[in-house]
Amino acid sequence: MADDRDFKGRFVKGNSGGGRSIGATNKAKLLEKLTAEHASEIVASILEDAKNGDGAARKMFMDRYFPVSAMQMQQLEEQMAELREMLETQHESR
Repeated sequence: MADDRDFKGRFVKGNSGGGRSIGATNKAKLLEKLTAEHASEIVASILEDAKNGDGAARKMFMDRYFPVSAMQMQQLEEQMAELREMLETQHESR
């Protein structure tokens, strides 16, 4: 083994083993800071796009601010199936 490790493979005292320097900012922290600084502008932009008919912006807004649970989604799908059946029977009766 190398001189910088003990018999269990751990770094010996006084050897930091490399890595990031103290105080270094990782990408996640940097992104978090940038997002926090511009969050209100980003949300306003997404809302404006959604109001102007951007489907992706609408979906993003609804998914983030009004999440639907799995149970609610199942209920919605059942209601949609019932509605489709009603519409089909009305269409057939004409």
